[in-house]
Parts: sequence; C-alpha cells; structure tokens
Amino acid sequence: MRSDVDLSNVKSYDYDALVFIGGPVARKLVDNEKVVKLAKDAEYKVLGAIGVGPMILAEAEVLKGKKAIADRSAADFMESKGCTFTGQPVRVDGKSVTAEGSKYAEQFANALIEPLQK
Repeated sequence: MRSDVDLSNVKSYDYDALVFIGGPVARKLVDNEKVVKLAKDAEYKVLGAIGVGPMILAEAEVLKGKKAIADRSAADFMESKGCTFTGQPVRVDGKSVTAEGSKYAEQFANALIEPLQK
C-alpha cells in the first residue's frame, strides 16, 4: 500500500494522533531521522504503535519512563531506551498506546479511542 502523503510533507500539528505500524519496514524506520523527528515532535499528541513500531517511539525517547509493549524481539531495545517493557498485549500509558503485534490489532485500535476522546 502506498501512502497519500510524502513523509517530508507530514507535520505532526496537522494530526490528532500518529500511529506507527510494525512489520519488516518498521525496523528500518528506527534509523530514519525524519520518522524519529516526527515521533518526537508529536510527543504530546496521542501516539500509537504496534509490533516493532514502538521501537520508533522508543528511539524518539517519547516512551522514556513509560510502560509499553512491542514485539518480543524488541524488548531489550525498548528497555535500553528507558521504557518498561510489559507483558500485556496492549498497553496504554497516558497518551501512548502500544501493542505486541497484529494479533491484537482490534484491541489496539479500540485502545486508541479513549485518549483521542480526551
């Protein structure tokens, strides 16, 4: 699937939330300065990430001091960035919503609704 907006044209202030989806490409995005900056710029917005997507949020340091979950393969990375890796399939900590993987996509989507309504 192709995106409708080029990454260089995405501004966090144009959105109520940013959601990072996992998958093979998401691991590469952890090293993408534009993606990490976008996550950092949206620190006070609703942020969601699933699978290995939370690694992007961790790299941007927006999960520092928070509880989060991601794909199990990301546990050491997440903790090295200052977040507490939980065993829950979906975790909400303030305006941050993270999930272990696609198996929990529906729960993840439902969990994003509450912080968006505040």
